[in-house]
Amino acid sequence: MQYFILIACIAGPILIPAVLLIFLSKGRLIDRFESLVTLNSRESLIKQKLFWLSLIIPLCYFFVFGYICWLGYNIDLSQAGVEQFLRISSLPLALLSAAVPLGVVVASFHSTQQTAEQIRTTLHKNNLDSYYAHRADFYNHFARHVEVNYLEVLLGKFKPHPLLYFNCVSGGPGEGIPNANSDYFKEVGDYLNAAANSLDAIVGAPYTHALFLEYVANSCANVYRVAEMLGLPEIYLDVAKYSYQITFPPGKPYKSEVQFVTLGTTDAHALAAFRYTWDFYTSLCGYMGIQPVTLPIDINHIASGGRTFVKPGYGNIKIIFREEIEKLRLDPHVKVIKGSEIVSNAEKRGVPGN
Repeated sequence: MQYFILIACIAGPILIPAVLLIFLSKGRLIDRFESLVTLNSRESLIKQKLFWLSLIIPLCYFFVFGYICWLGYNIDLSQAGVEQFLRISSLPLALLSAAVPLGVVVASFHSTQQTAEQIRTTLHKNNLDSYYAHRADFYNHFARHVEVNYLEVLLGKFKPHPLLYFNCVSGGPGEGIPNANSDYFKEVGDYLNAAANSLDAIVGAPYTHALFLEYVANSCANVYRVAEMLGLPEIYLDVAKYSYQITFPPGKPYKSEVQFVTLGTTDAHALAAFRYTWDFYTSLCGYMGIQPVTLPIDINHIASGGRTFVKPGYGNIKIIFREEIEKLRLDPHVKVIKGSEIVSNAEKRGVPGN
């Protein structure tokens, strides 16, 4: 029995206040218990249950062990009575005095948590400010560009699509100034490199029938991919208006239906479309601190310079339209649609810029 009383005297002052605070709280039981043993940095110290426990428990110990020590004594307010009280109450008073350091420790922990929360909040705000300042400067970078007329067939406006920034970077606003999305830039660079090699093959030699597939499947397809990834309506809307959509049915030469869209109808259209996408890409790389893909010296003329126009195959794309596409228009199994119809349908649906 004495052991039971001892255990009750030790455990009771802790369990009873804790159970009462849990019972008086609201919410799920697990949430009530969690709020009892943790500190909420967003609430004041006076609302912390752990702080109240640090005060109530020593007080309970004071009364429990005080009752044991005072048992058999009467109240005496004389000097001798006070001296006797202090002599027999050394343990209860020591237990009561523990409320001060315990309260200070809990207050210190709470203050530390609040400081950490303030630091996190400030850091998050600074990250947001840095992110949105970087995004604003990103669009200001392109605002400084002037319009460029490419070969009198395409006007490059250098106006970035609203979603372009999100494609170019990795990381959210809460992480501060984001890093460049290297996978995105590599993919764009690979498509441009493939398009440049394809165009060089087309203008580099006299016309052959094989150049038709090289033109539609490689040159045109890769430039359109880049235009969609960069969000350039000058390509997938303006140039497309002067283009043709060619749909081959399943069978020969393709096992399933295949669709191609030309880059305008002339060599100038194809070359201007490539050069605009290339200039936009290199400008984008320059701002983001990314090294753009390097074209081999022997095909660098596709991106700039007049050497392209004296190549033996310059004019082959006109021949492709005269020799190949005109024949396909007469083939009842092949569907050839004018670009103006394609663009009209696309504008009705809404063309997204990746």
